[in-house]
Amino acid sequence: MDGRKLFKVSNPSIFFFAAFTIFTSTFIQTAFAHTVMVSSTPAINAKVKELPTKVKLTFADALLQIKGQSLNSLSVIDPMNQDIAKGSYQVHGAVLSATLHPTMRMDGTYTVNFRVVAQDGHIVQGHYDFYVNTITQSSTTSNSMKDMKSGIFNFSVISSANLAPNGNPKSSFTANIRIDLAKNQFCYKIKTQSITNITAIHLHPLAESSSKALTVLDEVFILLSKSGVNRNSYLCAQESNSTLNLVVSNPTHYAIMIHTKNYPDGVAAGRL
Repeated sequence: MDGRKLFKVSNPSIFFFAAFTIFTSTFIQTAFAHTVMVSSTPAINAKVKELPTKVKLTFADALLQIKGQSLNSLSVIDPMNQDIAKGSYQVHGAVLSATLHPTMRMDGTYTVNFRVVAQDGHIVQGHYDFYVNTITQSSTTSNSMKDMKSGIFNFSVISSANLAPNGNPKSSFTANIRIDLAKNQFCYKIKTQSITNITAIHLHPLAESSSKALTVLDEVFILLSKSGVNRNSYLCAQESNSTLNLVVSNPTHYAIMIHTKNYPDGVAAGRL
């Protein structure tokens, strides 16, 4: 003999069982390979200088698609609780993305919600936040060396119909503002009339339009809390000294706008 040994299976059932075990193990690993999200843009808990034009999620495996059925979904909720993805999501292989259509630019927390279906039919869903902070990036026109470090400044606000052209003329509000530079506090209390279902309150910068009438820019300068509405005492928020100095040095350049569910572009606004 040439030294080679002939392997002979004495029991054919043993060979069949071994082959079946290998096949079954491979099949199970393939059939039940549930996908996971491996990356996102913006990243989870990312702090970005401006709101991106698109959100993109990448998964470990291609997502299941069936013509005529919406199996995968993506929404992006802004600080006003509005979905700025508006159903514009798309699936390309393992990537789920959506182009954003915000009604205005604003700082704050954005929540990404997703639901995807893996090739094996397994549903994966979740959410995460990212944060936009443009105030310190775009609003530093004052010289920090010249900023005042102390002083208390008080302002009163009465809403004006021409500052909220898409608002409700029957809605109005008054507000009292107190800025304490030593404590870096922006304090406020707001009294409303005929305003319900408030979604957000912002301090906006003002711009001079071609008609020479002051209009509210869509950019948000300071995000205020709904807890400051219809209360007797001031609600205070911490802000940077340079941000507060911008308001103090030119208060008439800013206006408070209240947004509601029925008037997302602003139901009423008033200049400091």
